[in-house]
Parts: sequence; structure tokens; C-alpha cells
Amino acid sequence: MKTLKTLVIIFLGTALLMSCSKESKKPEAKDRAITVDEIPSIVKESINRDYPGAVMVEADEVTQPNATLTYDVELELKGKVFEVMYASDGKSLGVENDGDDDGEEDENDD
Repeated sequence: MKTLKTLVIIFLGTALLMSCSKESKKPEAKDRAITVDEIPSIVKESINRDYPGAVMVEADEVTQPNATLTYDVELELKGKVFEVMYASDGKSLGVENDGDDDGEEDENDD
């Protein structure tokens, strides 16, 4: 009987360890820095339409886990710096404001 209990404990312990080692890893998006000139024209046209007068500062081409391409573009407009995301077909996917008015770190930020 003692041997059976030992075997059950070993089996359960092994099963627990195996289940922990099989963590499901979700695929992650992969960013690649690109120049503003490399942004597809349809994306630039959409940005210029949606944010007239904005200056495109920098950009990333992002390969999403489903293999679609999106573009994260940092814009400066009227002293505000923020990031927009567009699909490769020019559709706006959202905007993220970094909360910094001039793109520079403030001396009082800790």
C-alpha cells in the first residue's frame, strides 16, 4: 500500500511539472524601425488626411502575429507628440498619446 501511495505521488508530481513546462507562448508582434520614406504612400496619405500639418518623426513596421503588417508612426502636431497605428491599407487602427508635450523628458520626471 505504501508503494502505491509513493507511485501516485510521483505520478502527480511528474504530471504537475510537465504541465508547467508546456506554457503556451503567444506569438508576439515584431517591430522593425523604418524611415519615414519607407512608409507606404497609402498610409502617408491617410495620416496627412487625418492629421493635416503633422510631421512624421519616426516609424516602425510591425509584423503582427497573424503576419499582417501595420505601421506605428510618431507624429508631432502643434507641439504634441503622439503615436498612431495604421494598417497597410491605410486604415487607422488607433492613437496613443505619450503624455509629453514636446517629446523631451522633463527634468522633474522621476
